[in-house]
Amino acid sequence: MADEVVKVKHKHKKSKKRTEEEEEEAADVQADVPDVPDVEPGKGEGGEKKRRKKKKGSGGDGGEGGSEMGVNGEESEKKRKRKRRALVEGEEDGAVVEEAGEDGEAASSSSGRFTISMAVAGSIVDNAQSQALASRLAGQIARAAAIFRIDEIVVFDDGDEGSRVPKWSEDETETSGAFLTRLLNYMETPQYLRQTLCPRHPSLQFAGTLPPLDVPHQARKHEWIPYREGAVTTKLPSSGSGSCVNVGLYEDVVVRQKLEPGTRVTVNMGESRPKPGEARILEVVPKSEPREKGHYWGYTVRHASSLSTAISESSFPNGYDYVIGTSEHGEKVRAAELTLPKFKHILIVFGGVAGLEESKELDKSIKVTDVRHLFNIYLNVCPGQGSRTIRTEEAILISLQYLQDPLMRALGMPFSSWCE
Repeated sequence: MADEVVKVKHKHKKSKKRTEEEEEEAADVQADVPDVPDVEPGKGEGGEKKRRKKKKGSGGDGGEGGSEMGVNGEESEKKRKRKRRALVEGEEDGAVVEEAGEDGEAASSSSGRFTISMAVAGSIVDNAQSQALASRLAGQIARAAAIFRIDEIVVFDDGDEGSRVPKWSEDETETSGAFLTRLLNYMETPQYLRQTLCPRHPSLQFAGTLPPLDVPHQARKHEWIPYREGAVTTKLPSSGSGSCVNVGLYEDVVVRQKLEPGTRVTVNMGESRPKPGEARILEVVPKSEPREKGHYWGYTVRHASSLSTAISESSFPNGYDYVIGTSEHGEKVRAAELTLPKFKHILIVFGGVAGLEESKELDKSIKVTDVRHLFNIYLNVCPGQGSRTIRTEEAILISLQYLQDPLMRALGMPFSSWCE
């Protein structure tokens, strides 16, 4: 009998612990809601917060990495500080974050918790002969990002070139980087939200001619998916509490949280399609949740003031743990022989018209003499090219395809899981 009483007490403690964890998770989600931004060109949505609650992966070392965070958190912070200092002071030996996988930031190969980011110079649109062609170039970059499941695009101004207003621009105050950021944000926004979140602007004159990304979060009306992107409307729920959200269905849905009209949110639609006439009160969740559940949820856009800030600053609390530079002067390695470390947030950087070497020279805050020291690895992904030049939009497609297999191997992911 005494043993049964002890068991009941232990069970009660575990139940209480689970309740506390659920309350903590709910508070974390609620805290994230005010920070969900509108799609504002030039700012992007890169400031997503990460869920605090760790989940065990079905493979890789993600579960073990979470347990090591407390031990190695101080060491990781020192590494990030050394990296930022090296960019400015020219400490070439420490200019790059050390290889990932040795600290608590190892990625889990399941649940889609890792991210792949790419950085591109805003000045690439300067060579376009017209705004229509510049818009088409932005569309090509957005399509490449969607095809290869890029989670973040960083547009950086490369020195004086990046601060220049294109000759074809109808807005004399908008730089090349701001133009590209605006177009990329527009294309990522679901079609049913563009009228609300993307106000009319001269730079969007040819946006209607761009091909759709057709990514999962740009769902059609008849589709049911676990999550939907939405915008809070001015309507009030019949119950008087919560908010009405346009998620691209025939009618607005009601969420529990009270939010400002015009706010872009991610809504958890529930475990199954609602029955006819069924009224549901739904939940707004952090934008990162669909990705953490294994869904590709489009990309966010961040506008950086320079090449150095594109690398040293980040939308993620612990920054990028591995950075790849691409150049015709880079190291030549077969994709099958390229070994990348485990990573959680990886960044692939593309230069402007004259390449990363020129981008470095235009960034006065970078003191290192060799651009290679800014990256963990500096790659030539297309050796023996027939043309004297490879355009940035072409280099992006070539590089992302080249890196597919090395990235999968680094994450310990089987080919079949990547293709799901």
